[in-house]
Amino acid sequence: ALPAGVPNCWDVISGNPRVYSSSYSAHSGSMLLYFAGGSPNTIALPIMSQPTGELQVRFWTRPENFTSASCGTFEVGYMADITDDSTFVVVASWEYSDFTGYEEVEVPMIGAPANARIVMRQTNNATYYYWYVDDLVVEPIPECARPVSVNVTNVSSTEADLAIVGVDGASYRVWWTDGTTTDSIDISTLSHTLTGLTSNTSYTVNVATVCDDGSVTAPRSPTLHTLAGEAISLFPYTC
Repeated sequence: ALPAGVPNCWDVISGNPRVYSSSYSAHSGSMLLYFAGGSPNTIALPIMSQPTGELQVRFWTRPENFTSASCGTFEVGYMADITDDSTFVVVASWEYSDFTGYEEVEVPMIGAPANARIVMRQTNNATYYYWYVDDLVVEPIPECARPVSVNVTNVSSTEADLAIVGVDGASYRVWWTDGTTTDSIDISTLSHTLTGLTSNTSYTVNVATVCDDGSVTAPRSPTLHTLAGEAISLFPYTC
């Protein structure tokens, strides 16, 4: 839950993001940060005493509706100057279809200038539905950070592309399962193509950061369903 009102040390940059009372919509308690759709809604977190590039923001979030693009896109990043929109650098973003309920996310501000402000924005493609943020914490980036997000694209009958938002140069363990068979691979890039998948099959894909001691972080776990394979016919056919 969040305290009532927008504290003086936060800055509303555009639109009408605000703290709202709703025990139904909040992740915990009854207060949450509420992005109300219809226009860009942008808010800057307080100035921090520690350099922004050494921090991450961790929070629970979800769109109001999981099936409508009217929720828009939700972005988290930083701004070197909150009076200049061109300084906004997006670190992570989500679409309504990325959620089925509240999820906890962590967004490390790696590379941010020391005095940059952490910023959250519901983009101007939001036309009606809201976006919710709750239980927000700003903390030092852990030595071994969990991936921010994993996006699955270009799904075919046998392949799928993974795009990882995380620390460039880190090692990641990827494992995927159809509930019966599990395969895995360690990679050191932020993209990877899964191959050898079975057509018309649902998979859960897990991506975790491999730490220096060999342990792994909690994974991000998107799902995918491969396309049905095409039937092959050979003609002419003779007996």
